[in-house]
Amino acid sequence: MSAYLESAQARIRDLKQRLFGKKTEKGVAKRNSSGRHNHTDTPRPRGQQKGSKGHGRTPRPDLPIIEEEHDIAAENTLCLVCTKPYKLLSQTEDSNIVEYKG
Repeated sequence: MSAYLESAQARIRDLKQRLFGKKTEKGVAKRNSSGRHNHTDTPRPRGQQKGSKGHGRTPRPDLPIIEEEHDIAAENTLCLVCTKPYKLLSQTEDSNIVEYKG
């Protein structure tokens, strides 16, 4: 019975070696360059190219516009270190928020 077990384990080792042997992606790429098409021969990298303009956001002129103003709470206008109030700026920060409820 032990001879049968050793034979089965030897066969498993052999099959594992054939399947998961000393192969790496580097080795596969070297073999491909000697005959078959190699994917590293592409003229430029895939995806969006450096310096090209993106498509930006799609304008949605058909959506209703609701203007809202948000004031900062009084406790958030004080410095955390010295507890003095911040100086108010004459500038505002405007932003657009698109909400979809479907």
